[in-house]
This record gives sequence, C-alpha cells and structure tokens, in this order.
Amino acid sequence: MYTTLLPLMQCTVCGRELSVSSIRQASASGEIVEGEVTCATGHVWPIENSILVFTREDAPSDPWSKS
Repeated sequence: MYTTLLPLMQCTVCGRELSVSSIRQASASGEIVEGEVTCATGHVWPIENSILVFTREDAPSDPWSKS
C-alpha cells in the first residue's frame, strides 16, 4: 500500500483520518508490504501483502452505511 492513498480513506468504524502507525516491511519503491494504520480514536487496521484490510470482528456489518 502506498501512503499517497491514505487521504482517500477513512476509518470504517468512526470515519476519522488514517495514518501509518507501523511499518514491518516495505518494498524498494516505498510501498508498505506489512504494517498498520491507525485513526485518531485508536482503531487499528493491518496492512497485509500491500493491502489495507478493513475487516474485523468488531467492525460494523456495513461500514459504509450512515445509520
């Protein structure tokens, strides 16, 4: 995952901005291969195989709904 994509995404639980909180592995081109992003509220989302994973057991069943 490239950090230039973060401004286009938000936490699916609270809707806040995301920032990189840890990088465990990065490619030579600067892509984050393994790591985590966190919102200001403290929700943590993993980056696995260069993909930001927004699925968790405690996440809403429909994270895009406003209800």
